[in-house]
Amino acid sequence: MSKLSDFTFLSQWCSNIETCEKLSGDEVSLGTRYKIKSVLLGRTLIHEVEITKYIPETMCTVQSYSGPIPFQLNFILEEIESCTLLQIEYQLDFSSLGSFVRKLAADMATVQIENDLVNLKNLVESSR
Repeated sequence: MSKLSDFTFLSQWCSNIETCEKLSGDEVSLGTRYKIKSVLLGRTLIHEVEITKYIPETMCTVQSYSGPIPFQLNFILEEIESCTLLQIEYQLDFSSLGSFVRKLAADMATVQIENDLVNLKNLVESSR
């Protein structure tokens, strides 16, 4: 879960993230804040996010509180027999974009998230 809840690792598996800086606290916990610099459709975006739900090694929810595209991500880890199941739920609000760009951004986000999950899987498995 540390690679999921400590968002400073985000650029290691999320392809559109350039940097992620922890803004508060030493340890990851409820209320930890980060500043994320990402790229979408060639534009640099800055978001500040906060961990709004946190159960160590089990669940982490992060919500943006600034930035052009509001979002929420929820990561849940569950041990099942000899493996770990990762569930990711995400909500992205592209309503501030025009209808054509909104559809394009949503489609690109879906493909990117699928590819990023493969990156995350490879990162986690290589660290075993």
